[in-house]
Amino acid sequence: MWPGDFQQIFWRIDGLSANLKTLQNLGCSFDDENLNSLFPHPANSDLYVAAVFDPCHMLKLARNCFSEYQTIVIPGVGKAKWQHIQHLHSKQASEGLRLANKLTQAHINFQNQKMKVRLAVQIFSSSCASAPEFLRKQGVVGFSDSVATETLLRTLGKVFDILNSRTQFGKGFKSATNRNNAEWRIRFLEESKNFLLNLEDSTGKKIVKTKRRTFVIGLCVTIDSIVYLLKKLLLGDGVNGICLKYLPTYKFSQDNIEVMFGIIRRRGGWSNNPTALQFSYAFRAVLSHVGVVGSRSSNVLVADSDDILQPCEPDDVFVEDSFVSVDHSYCSLLPVLSSYVDNVCVYISGFVVRRLLPRLKCSDCRSLLVDVTKRSAPDTCFLELKDRGGLVCPSRGVVRIVQTAERNFRTLVPRDKPIHAISRLGQWLENFCQT
Repeated sequence: MWPGDFQQIFWRIDGLSANLKTLQNLGCSFDDENLNSLFPHPANSDLYVAAVFDPCHMLKLARNCFSEYQTIVIPGVGKAKWQHIQHLHSKQASEGLRLANKLTQAHINFQNQKMKVRLAVQIFSSSCASAPEFLRKQGVVGFSDSVATETLLRTLGKVFDILNSRTQFGKGFKSATNRNNAEWRIRFLEESKNFLLNLEDSTGKKIVKTKRRTFVIGLCVTIDSIVYLLKKLLLGDGVNGICLKYLPTYKFSQDNIEVMFGIIRRRGGWSNNPTALQFSYAFRAVLSHVGVVGSRSSNVLVADSDDILQPCEPDDVFVEDSFVSVDHSYCSLLPVLSSYVDNVCVYISGFVVRRLLPRLKCSDCRSLLVDVTKRSAPDTCFLELKDRGGLVCPSRGVVRIVQTAERNFRTLVPRDKPIHAISRLGQWLENFCQT
């Protein structure tokens, strides 16, 4: 299907309709039954250009489509519903703890922050897909039919990780494609392409035929281009007879240009129209590796934290005079944790133990922190679901400490405020434990 042996370059774009029309005029085909991501270079017929749509823009368009249509039908699997994402956020907010994901209100009501990539990436991720799977297996109301939603989130998340890989030292799908994993990744990308082309809306019409088809076309065209480049640069003859050891697909994205523009704007006082002198000085600084950190409000930050510190008055949290010193324990009066919170506490306990083990040299102390039998209990279901061979099963003593700490937190902290937003929380805990 690909043209013969020739040199190749790539052209990355976003989902603007003018860009699609330009590619079509140059020779690309966006017909779902005859996709073609290559076109000959206008100045050299022996040189072909591979079209690559920016995966970050495509994932934002996929999120917008999912939110607008509310339901995406996956043939043979079921209906993926945006309502499951909303229910998941409501459940996590009511329980006070999240199931190892970053879902917040900003991810649900993203209309005023559509350009932030992280809000889309953190929805289409394995961590966000594992949460409804856990709730479904626990029999929580509203998640009995979430299999299709889990499939959609996982598949798009894995495709994005492959198309946005940065380093060969990443884990799982986040690592760059190399000669060892190229073949099975090519098979996965081809299967994902068929998966995308078969997606339907609630009326049974294929999404590739609707007005929201851009993300499907963009991802499928990018998959074809990446598969072609992998076959040529990793598994084929390479460039001038030299094959690459690995291919970091992040280099094909537009984030590099956007980060550079963000740096220039930052050095110019965030002016959208810098003068020639301002631009020259900013560009000189960039070349000198000065101030190469992008803006915190940039739409290309994926790993940034979405926590917002909102200090509150101590009176809203704790009134010292209301506590009376007694000679017996009030532990029985602490709030009872739900099964949901117990599972999250076990998961947190495993993280705590994993961080402590490298610092402990005493074998007896280490054995007290770990449950070598890896018992199966109602409160370890989420840990077992998330474990892919690298998680630590904490001992019952560590779990009890974490659960008791959580019960104390819930006694002191109002339900409508996050723990990290409480000023002088350590002092309140210390005073509470001394009473």
